[in-house]
Amino acid sequence: PILLHGQPVDAIAEMVKTHEVDRVIVATRSARGLDQLLTGSVAEGLMASLDVPVCVIGPHVVAGALSGMAVGNVLLALSLHHERADCLRFAGLLARRRHTALTLMHVVDVRGMEETEKEQAILAARDAIASLAASSPGLPRGTAIAIREGAPARAILSGDVCPEWE
Repeated sequence: PILLHGQPVDAIAEMVKTHEVDRVIVATRSARGLDQLLTGSVAEGLMASLDVPVCVIGPHVVAGALSGMAVGNVLLALSLHHERADCLRFAGLLARRRHTALTLMHVVDVRGMEETEKEQAILAARDAIASLAASSPGLPRGTAIAIREGAPARAILSGDVCPEWE
């Protein structure tokens, strides 16, 4: 085992650089999992600071659940407020290499909006994601777009993201 000293995000980031790590897998341990992630966890810090893919494993993942399983679908939850090119390239490459479907998803936080304002926001988001997909070489043919409304964390975790997944 390797024992790191200091702040977890800083120590892990230094190890990633010095050991030429090309991906990081980090587990959340809090019963509040996503709440902790959104309020400033080590996982969030790593995702924000590293230039390699970071995979976050939640506390309810069953050990060995993915062992030997083929990846069937890739969901890339996008924010229209941040840089997305590297995420798109990575998700596209992952989906192509695994011969899977790719869905680009954005959640519009419609809380407090009037109905017409909601509709406009959803259409604008759909247009923005479609434009982003069209300008991103390497996405698999048939890449789907899913626009959901509501609180982003809840919408991402809901089971109705992609009807074909059910």
